[in-house]
Amino acid sequence: GGGGADVGEDDALTELSRLEREEAMVRDMAGGYIDPSSSADSYPDLSASEDAASGDLEASRRERLLDASESNRFQAQLDADSWNSSIMSSEDSLAPLSAVMRRLALLEEERGERLERLEEEYRVKAEVEEEYYRKKRKVLEEGMAEVQG
Repeated sequence: GGGGADVGEDDALTELSRLEREEAMVRDMAGGYIDPSSSADSYPDLSASEDAASGDLEASRRERLLDASESNRFQAQLDADSWNSSIMSSEDSLAPLSAVMRRLALLEEERGERLERLEEEYRVKAEVEEEYYRKKRKVLEEGMAEVQG
């Protein structure tokens, strides 16, 4: 049916896209300046690299769409009224998440307290070990003095 018209439009868009790429490349080579009196015939023939350029163009288009999407999402978060109202409207569905977060906070607090107790135990253990080796050395030194004396 209407496929023939679509192919013609696609060819026209492809040609337009190719001309835009050629113009941009020539502009880059000319340091950003194109002599308006120059004709399209003086542009370099870039049809050999068209396939690679179309892949780059598609990747660039996807990147711009992702950037726009992220920017829109960020902007929506910056708008405090809409952000707060969206949170408040979904408060019921977020209630279980709130309970989970409280439990995680309690676990984290409990873990911190246990680690503090362990650190105190290790400090006490180090003191006990130091006292033991000091007394052991004293006993050995006294024993050596008796054997020599």
